[in-house]
Amino acid sequence: VRAFRRMGFPAKAIWVSLAFMLPIVGLMASLWTSATQNIEFSAKERLGVSYGRALMGVLDAAQNRRRAATVQAADLTEAQERVRHSMQTLSDVHQTLSPDLPDTVPAWQSVQDLNEALMAQPVKADANQTFAAHTAFVDAVMALLQDVMDQSNLTLDPDVDTYYLMDAALFKQPHLIEQMGKMRGLGNKLIAMG
Repeated sequence: VRAFRRMGFPAKAIWVSLAFMLPIVGLMASLWTSATQNIEFSAKERLGVSYGRALMGVLDAAQNRRRAATVQAADLTEAQERVRHSMQTLSDVHQTLSPDLPDTVPAWQSVQDLNEALMAQPVKADANQTFAAHTAFVDAVMALLQDVMDQSNLTLDPDVDTYYLMDAALFKQPHLIEQMGKMRGLGNKLIAMG
């Protein structure tokens, strides 16, 4: 206190300013760190959304191919082409994003292997085997979608409103569409069997 009394006004003003500036600088550093972490988290989520968008195209094409193959429809060649095109798009996305989402590689390999087998022979010995083979491919696509959601922080979204939006768009909706696709495929199979 004595040293403070002996100081002149400019020195006192500097010390008081420093006393107020240190907490402000600390708060600014904390805010900067928090904002940087949120930006990095959101950037990884955006990777998952990009990957998920490509997966949804494959899912739609695969379900259509399952329908066409199960009943040996005239548009099977067109359905195969749609799957080939959507898989090429997904492959491009995977090549771009797999360095940032490395744990998706095994599921991606499974999707590729199953697709190659179905591209070579889309129709199996009977309608049940055909339906099962195509459903296994769709299930592999759904498993890859789940891996992408997990690895890209989409399932860890701290904002409740965007979490529920993501959950509806990338989890519940694809599962609901798949259940409806299975019902449609089974109905078509029954119609084809007579």
